[in-house]
Amino acid sequence: MKVAGREITTRELTLIGIMLAITTLLDYTFGVIPLPMVSATIVHIPTVIAGIIAGPVVGAIVGFFMGLESLIHSATRPPSILAPLFVNPLISILPRIFIGIVSYYAYNGFKKILKGKHKEAISIFLGAALGSLTNTIGVLSMIYIVYADKVEAILQNTTAGAFVIAVASTNGVAELIVTGVIAVPIVMAVKKIWSTR
Repeated sequence: MKVAGREITTRELTLIGIMLAITTLLDYTFGVIPLPMVSATIVHIPTVIAGIIAGPVVGAIVGFFMGLESLIHSATRPPSILAPLFVNPLISILPRIFIGIVSYYAYNGFKKILKGKHKEAISIFLGAALGSLTNTIGVLSMIYIVYADKVEAILQNTTAGAFVIAVASTNGVAELIVTGVIAVPIVMAVKKIWSTR
């Protein structure tokens, strides 16, 4: 199978399959936490992990399917009053493609500049955190660009800008920390297996 001009290996396809299965499991269980405005989520963590372990192409593939799952979730069982906005692929899919890409390049960038025995763990944490931040900023930016008027109409006494700042500084920060903490031990364990094959 060729994607973006290169062959996807059997091992990468296996990782994609596993990460998509975990994404689906999270989406249907505790991965989406319904809140009044926009749900908090950890569904993006498999995308972060896939990007750091297998690179930007695999990360983008898992991110695309994570976004597709978000679109379907919003259309069939909306978890919040703004969920209908996520039926638009510019909101649900496009930003999610970049989660694994940013995670991969951030992880590798920090790994090159950091020193010391904990540089691997710190690099994973920072790469994962920036991947999560990509999700937050990407989704909120697209909501603001495409649906600012609709957000203000739905939320009434709240401006779209105030909504974006409130969600980024609450959900976004919490998701960033949780993503980094969960990703470190998982990525380190999977990388050991990945490198021995």
